[in-house]
Amino acid sequence: MRALICLILWSKNKVKSLTLNIMGVLFIFWDVLDDFRRH
Repeated sequence: MRALICLILWSKNKVKSLTLNIMGVLFIFWDVLDDFRRH
């Protein structure tokens, strides 16, 4: 659920830096993976 909130916030404030964009995607990806492993 945290990943969804992050995704909404991330898409609202469109970060201009490509590095930050990639880091955001990786963070969301790891968060989803973490939730998936817990279930």
